[in-house]
Amino acid sequence: MSAMAVVACSRERAAPRAPDTAPEAPSRSVLADSDTKGPPINDSLFALMAAIEDSLRVRPDEPASARLYLQLGRLKSGLGGGVASGSPIGRYLQAHPEEYRYNDPDADYIYTGYQFRDLLRRFPQSEYADSAAWALTQLPWGGECEGYVPCYIGRQFDPVADFLRQYPKSPFASDGVRYANEAFTTALADIPDLSEPSEEFPPDKVQAMLARYDTIAEGLPPPLRASAAVTIADLWARFLRYDRARVLYREVLETAAPGLDTSDIRRRLHALPAGALRLRPAEVVNDRRVELTWVRPSTDTVQAYVVYRARSRDSEGEHLAQLTPADAPAYSDRTVRPGTEYWYRVKARTGSGELISNPIHTTVASDSLAARAMVLSPVDHLLYVFGYLENRFPRVYQVSQTGEVRATFDGAFYGLERYAKEDHRWDSYVDEAWFVDVTGQQFLRFPKSPSGFGDDVRKATHAGWDLVSVDTATMPYYGVVVAVDAAGRQMWVAQGSRAYAISCDQQAGRCWQGREGGIWVVDAAGKTIKEVTLPRISSVEAEFVTAIQANPMDHSAWAFLSRRGAVIRVDSSGAISQSLQLQSYIGAPPPLALDVRGGWVWSGAGGQLIKVGLDGKELARLTAWRGPMHLAPDTATGALWVLAGSRLLRLNRDGKPIVDARLPVR
Repeated sequence: MSAMAVVACSRERAAPRAPDTAPEAPSRSVLADSDTKGPPINDSLFALMAAIEDSLRVRPDEPASARLYLQLGRLKSGLGGGVASGSPIGRYLQAHPEEYRYNDPDADYIYTGYQFRDLLRRFPQSEYADSAAWALTQLPWGGECEGYVPCYIGRQFDPVADFLRQYPKSPFASDGVRYANEAFTTALADIPDLSEPSEEFPPDKVQAMLARYDTIAEGLPPPLRASAAVTIADLWARFLRYDRARVLYREVLETAAPGLDTSDIRRRLHALPAGALRLRPAEVVNDRRVELTWVRPSTDTVQAYVVYRARSRDSEGEHLAQLTPADAPAYSDRTVRPGTEYWYRVKARTGSGELISNPIHTTVASDSLAARAMVLSPVDHLLYVFGYLENRFPRVYQVSQTGEVRATFDGAFYGLERYAKEDHRWDSYVDEAWFVDVTGQQFLRFPKSPSGFGDDVRKATHAGWDLVSVDTATMPYYGVVVAVDAAGRQMWVAQGSRAYAISCDQQAGRCWQGREGGIWVVDAAGKTIKEVTLPRISSVEAEFVTAIQANPMDHSAWAFLSRRGAVIRVDSSGAISQSLQLQSYIGAPPPLALDVRGGWVWSGAGGQLIKVGLDGKELARLTAWRGPMHLAPDTATGALWVLAGSRLLRLNRDGKPIVDARLPVR
């Protein structure tokens, strides 16, 4: 008996005539076991697979070979699972990486469907194509979803969806519809309110998957279409999409598929509300603003919308606002308290009564800031702390000389983020653009006009004007470093992918850029004047210049070398004339405060804050500092502002605190 002649299939087909030269297969008893109980784990299985593979190597593209690809895939799919690496099967799986992948979470091997895919690639019109495609839907995925609902749905629905789209009339399609229905109903069974988002359950993503299923179901034969449509309609109703659910229920009743309980469908149809007021998930903008939007009802004439806010789901709460139908279906709640949980509802008053929306709840962002920088303004002598709220909304605190927050600003800031990805979620809510000097000693502030930030942004930019813009939609939130002359209201911008630090000497008409491997000196237009190459740490590791400060008195610059943990002086000719050893650091560079006029540098790391003169003499050492540290020198008085966690201190020249306060900073 030949290998082709003994293929076992899941449905009866007329077997093609086997080639006369096909290799001998094991006895029928072995194949019977493989058909009903999975492949036998013995040498006969490997012999059978080898015989089929030999036949396919001889005739890979013969139409009759399609059946062999299907059989070989079924045999190989039964070999996965947890096996000892030294066992015959373990060695076999490891030797065929294109056919088996290792699934680390479960410490097992998963068949990739290699032969099934080969069949579909070579014989897309074969009578066995849908069998191979269906077999692919049954393969395990591996990995973990960790509670994320779209993942659980997608693991079962995505492969079945592709199958139903390509093979809607296949005998396997009825099972495909059942699998697709179960993918949604099982994953959503324990979620009582599908309008309520969470980290594990984003309604928009699940609705997008359901819409895809809805579209695919339109191409199914009538009986399968009805089975899918009922489940899809039930789910749309749970998402408060009553109009779409109503259409689907009516379509099912019109088709009257055999065996369908039309009375139950009519009951569901009649139970749908006449109209729906669907309140979308709230958007927490910041610690004092929540945005609400809703979908207008498709029925009835709305006379007014009334917005309510409560502290619990079961309470109607307080009346916030009454809006006219002409208003946009939206409301901005600017009376919220930081860190507080609220429930919202909207009522639509119509000629026939009231429509009440679904309740939604949200928790307002805390007013605690994750600080990114601190600057003492040389203009108003106030302290400015730049950072993000817990939802990454940019915020600036203005702090008095006594350590009290005087004002807050919703401003986007540039020059502080080198590695973070672009984030334009809050563009429409920010009022100002702040360009912060990378030395932490100055900034420029631009108010937002109706047309954006205005041409004054570009007028102030001497070099790197192509890196900035007059509107936040094209402004690079991250990836630039900035040198600022606040008194002259001008700035120089460099691309963050090249420069780690920049400081400009306006009198000499040059800027110093700290980069990987050295220091670049550029003119006011950004053209390179000279390059100062630094010795490499090793053959595979370069030095990084992560801070630099120009000295306009002698046109030199002081630079921090993060790998060596040293501060060096580079004179106007590019020669290194001094070196001051601090500490070497692994990871992010330490907070530094350079005062070249005063002749000292403060360095903070490892729970210590050290002041060293530029002549190398240690001037002060403080310990027991906790949390992320930010430094801002007061070059007029020689004092230093320190933000360590939430603690804000102002130290005199000797390192003694003269202000000790707390800020809402984490």
